[in-house]
Amino acid sequence: MNVLLINATDDNGGGASRVAMDIFNGIKERGEKTTMFVGNKTSNNPEIHKINKPKWRSIASHLLANDSKFFNTDKIIKTPAFTNADIVHVHNLHGWYFNLETLQLISKQKPIVWTLHDMWAITPHCAYTFDTECQNGFFPCPNRQIYPSILWPNEKYLMKQKRNYYLNTKMHLVTPSQWLADKVSQSILNDKALTIIPNGIDTDIFAPQDQKEARKKLNLPINKKIVLFIAHGGLKNEFKGGIYVKEMAKRYMNNSEIIFVCVGGDKECQYENIFERQSINNKTTLREYYSSADVLLFPSTAENFPLVILEAMACGLQIVAFDVGGVKEAIVSKEYGYLAMQKNIDDLYHGIDLLLTRSEAERSSSRLHCRNRAVTEYSLTTMVKRYINLYTSLL
Repeated sequence: MNVLLINATDDNGGGASRVAMDIFNGIKERGEKTTMFVGNKTSNNPEIHKINKPKWRSIASHLLANDSKFFNTDKIIKTPAFTNADIVHVHNLHGWYFNLETLQLISKQKPIVWTLHDMWAITPHCAYTFDTECQNGFFPCPNRQIYPSILWPNEKYLMKQKRNYYLNTKMHLVTPSQWLADKVSQSILNDKALTIIPNGIDTDIFAPQDQKEARKKLNLPINKKIVLFIAHGGLKNEFKGGIYVKEMAKRYMNNSEIIFVCVGGDKECQYENIFERQSINNKTTLREYYSSADVLLFPSTAENFPLVILEAMACGLQIVAFDVGGVKEAIVSKEYGYLAMQKNIDDLYHGIDLLLTRSEAERSSSRLHCRNRAVTEYSLTTMVKRYINLYTSLL
């Protein structure tokens, strides 16, 4: 089997890129052939190819948002990587690197699997819509600033373009969560075949470590309880709930036994009861942070099926999160953490307090449950096997 993957963002970025790369590597480890096209190549892997950017730059891309009149990615179809592929597996296609018209052309020659990592495919332009109702096949974006943003009010045109492309494109959709599958069933894509395949993480790397040793390595206090927050952009990330982390830190300001460690910002600093750390791409270091903490705080306001939660579970870490997207599908009971009502600060505080005051026996039981669930349901091996089975069925 020869699989061509396309991820129009990059080969070393956020959740979607990591999932695509893990599938890429997992297929190779099984002895199959695979190549990949990405919008921004950062590795030296000769089997990963860069999609050439259009010559016009960011303003035009914001205005037009994948308008086929201004750029195309049809050159992919003329490459040996495409010619030799048995199946094409696409991931994130937003970010102004990929034209949906190319997807239509690919479908005439190869079977397509499209993994939806967010809602972009079923909105005019944005990745998430924050619980709006579907209208005429698409979920409307709350405003034009939500990523991927546009500067021109051309939502109707973008929906028309997507509708036309989808109408003539045969493809099999994958969502990591039932939540997103339900959204798709209400949308313009409800006539496409769909399979749910949860994201997977490396449960050999993400595994529990000794808490005190992890704290020593990270230069964190040994005898305090740690509430961990991890997000690209750190506390400045609006969608990941940085504002709620700050509010929780304020509520624990007078409790000298509890600190907040926030990873993902652009600086290293310490103030009041907050320790800020810079972004980390190294999985081993991430594992140390998960292992050092007592609770992961995940107050994201929009999510699909986040890797951070799966990684934390694999390291035996309890989680407090808002009940959004597919989060509840991982945190299915109190054994794994606490689901707070969306944007409810008091409920979020209650969840943190509940987990921090558990007995040692309760914490040990929770760590075991989290670890076992991650290994059983969300390992890379399981995810790749599910995709291989899907490819085989389509071929």
